[in-house]
Amino acid sequence: MRLLCFLAAMLVGAGSLGAAREVLGSALRKSDIVFTLRSSDGISRLILLRPDGSERVLSAGFHAAADPEISWDGQRLLFAAQKRPSDRWQIYEMPVAGGVARQVVTLPFDCRSPIYQSTAYNIASDRPWRQIAFVAQGALHSARLDGSDVRRLTWHDAADSDPQMLPDGRMIFSSRGGLFGVNADGTDFAEFSAHEGAAEKRTPAVTAGGLVVFIEGETIGSVSLRRNLHSYRRLTRPEEGAFLSPSALPDGTILVSRKMGPGRYSLWRFDPANGSMGQVLDNPGGDIVQAKLVASRPEPDGRSSVVDESNPTGKFYSLSVHISDSEDGDWQKLAKRLRVLAMDGRSLGEMDLEPDGSFQIEVPANTPLRLQVLDASGAPLRTCNPVWVRNNENRGCIGCHEDGELAPENHLAEALKKPAVQMGAHP
Repeated sequence: MRLLCFLAAMLVGAGSLGAAREVLGSALRKSDIVFTLRSSDGISRLILLRPDGSERVLSAGFHAAADPEISWDGQRLLFAAQKRPSDRWQIYEMPVAGGVARQVVTLPFDCRSPIYQSTAYNIASDRPWRQIAFVAQGALHSARLDGSDVRRLTWHDAADSDPQMLPDGRMIFSSRGGLFGVNADGTDFAEFSAHEGAAEKRTPAVTAGGLVVFIEGETIGSVSLRRNLHSYRRLTRPEEGAFLSPSALPDGTILVSRKMGPGRYSLWRFDPANGSMGQVLDNPGGDIVQAKLVASRPEPDGRSSVVDESNPTGKFYSLSVHISDSEDGDWQKLAKRLRVLAMDGRSLGEMDLEPDGSFQIEVPANTPLRLQVLDASGAPLRTCNPVWVRNNENRGCIGCHEDGELAPENHLAEALKKPAVQMGAHP
């Protein structure tokens, strides 16, 4: 009864549902909206709002629920929930039209922020399969839609959050204050947008206009999919309010939660092209966050995988550590050796760099490592942030903190003409 009062107040607070739907635009007035209602009692619930103003509590029977994600065909809903206050958060799926919620994974730790991945396959499979990704224990994980084949995807010293699919089938996520990309199987981890703009980027969303928008601090920022490393733009100013949880609409605009001063979050439509915004929904009883339009959307490209868990190792190679975007180039002239470090500081081995600055090493898979460039005396010159390879992955980089937008010279590195040098204990 209390929740229905909140929802009634929400519609009154918005002026009228008709006015709210005008803000969304004529093409979108027939679509439902799913959002998380964080009420004043501290409990989050999932609400479905229909175009006629009626509403339905999707998370009935759960103590708390959040993190809604709509399937590519617009028919199903992934979400995280607790059955009872003492339960772990787990991942569930249900039809948007109604029905019983099905628990997708059952794990002994909290699972949050589920998303639908695109199709996955490998050379040994007779057909592709569908997966989800989610966050657990500070790392990205994946599982098949039936809950089987749970796999960890990321390994390093930072907490990962907010996964989101890109149109090309890769994922981006928030970590170390920036956005990073990774394949759906955890291979090819790389920076997506980290050094431009504010030092904190969260909850990315891919717009129909080719942008990735995200929350940085309390404002909205963006980069383009075409030049994600060099296209940062701040879209709102601090005096325009605090923002949360953007999500894409089909016309290139976004739904986003906004609050002014010490108030609550209400739902707004924001246009990244010109900065215009209009309020959609309000609720005096709590925050409206994580809103998603219930509609079909283009499914990202499927991805094949080279991961073979029977192989306990993977390989790193670099074309030349002399290629770098560092303004201090003197260290490159001194680079002679490479050291591989475990996260506890132990050395897993050292090797001489090839005369052209290249190297190729074989290391334990699924293990966070730091690669350190040394001078001839063994003194460290540069050390990278933790990286990893998946089982059977061959992961390469152009240089040492190079500009990822530039292509290397057409040259076969000397290290690639030889077998990889083994580092660390190999089963």
